[in-house]
Amino acid sequence: MRQWTKTDDEDDTVTPHKHLPDYPYFDELHKVFMEEDKLFIKKSRTVMATWWACGECLHYVMTLQPATCIFWCPDQDRAEKCIDYCKVHTLRHHSD
Repeated sequence: MRQWTKTDDEDDTVTPHKHLPDYPYFDELHKVFMEEDKLFIKKSRTVMATWWACGECLHYVMTLQPATCIFWCPDQDRAEKCIDYCKVHTLRHHSD
């Protein structure tokens, strides 16, 4: 996921799409994600929990059919933002 996915840095107008960082805890989150039927992660911008979760769910749905993903958020705008994150994750830039 970290090699091909992209994040969208709204504050960077020069290079807004960046690779998902190679944080070691993403490996641990993935392991727990695959083992548990429910996973609650405290949201934090520095942890990039939403970006990670959107990428993890998108990858799961795309590779393990039949599967679906529901982004259950406090409001419609945040749920739609998760869908937007999935769309950014699937961008592939030929300049990489």
